[in-house]
Amino acid sequence: MLLRYDGHTPDVILVDAAGRVRRHLQLNATRNNTGMEPVHWDGADAPARLCNGGVLWEPAAGRSIALPGLPEAQGEGRMAWYHCVAADVCGDEREEIVLYNPWSTEVFVYTPHPLDEAAFGGYRPGPRQYNARLMD
Repeated sequence: MLLRYDGHTPDVILVDAAGRVRRHLQLNATRNNTGMEPVHWDGADAPARLCNGGVLWEPAAGRSIALPGLPEAQGEGRMAWYHCVAADVCGDEREEIVLYNPWSTEVFVYTPHPLDEAAFGGYRPGPRQYNARLMD
């Protein structure tokens, strides 16, 4: 479990099932440092990664990568950063990252490599898309 432990700051801790702190991380800063979305980037049986703003984190390793091609988020107030919805868009049982800025008309989709185009059987939304939670 990844927890923000110091209010609206980028500071988080990774805690295991026994309650032991495994790692302290400082995520990338967003407008109000709240939203974090688990993404099953490597499939449902692998540890989830974390999307925070426009950055994909591998919490156990403490590594991150900025998602390429995102323009600077525009807008006012709390919602002026990228919201993430995790969804198996490509049909290969790995989740893609669907990002949008509520102040823009663009949507960005990132998929794990390699993309198997033959696996695509049409997008079917699941419970994680029905109940997308946008915390600001």
